[in-house]
Amino acid sequence: MKKLFGLILLVGLFASCEGPTGPPGRDGIGADSFIRDVKISWNMWEEGSDATGPILFYEIREPRLTNYVLNNAVSMQTFYRYRLDNSDNDRYVPLSYSDFWAEREEYFTVEYTLGYITISYKTSDASEVPEFEDYDFQVRVTW
Repeated sequence: MKKLFGLILLVGLFASCEGPTGPPGRDGIGADSFIRDVKISWNMWEEGSDATGPILFYEIREPRLTNYVLNNAVSMQTFYRYRLDNSDNDRYVPLSYSDFWAEREEYFTVEYTLGYITISYKTSDASEVPEFEDYDFQVRVTW
C-alpha cells in the first residue's frame, strides 16, 4: 500500500510540473497577418511578356511586405474571387489558377517581392483582352 501511495504521489508530482514559458509572440498571439481585397479592372492591366509570349500584369503596392515578412511568412496566398451570381457564396480559388472557356484558357499567377504583389494574367490564345471587365482577388499574409 505504501508503494502504491508513493507511486501515485510521484506520478502526481511529475504531472504537475511545467517547464518555463517562452516569450509571447507579437501582439501576444504568436502571429501577425493582414488581408487585402483587390479589384483589377480591364484598363488597369499593364502589358508585358515572358518566355512564352505576351502577358498582362498588375502591381499592387503593399508596404507591409517588408524583408522581415517575406523571410518569416508562415503563409502568403492570393485568391481569385470567383463570383457566383453576385451572391455571398463566392468561392476563393488560390493562385496559380486556370479557368477554361469554350475558346481559350485564362491563367493567373502571383509573385511577392519587397513592397509589391504582382498578379499576372495570360490566355492560351495569346490575346491580351481579359474575359471580364473586373477581376477580384484577396491577398492573405501571415507571419
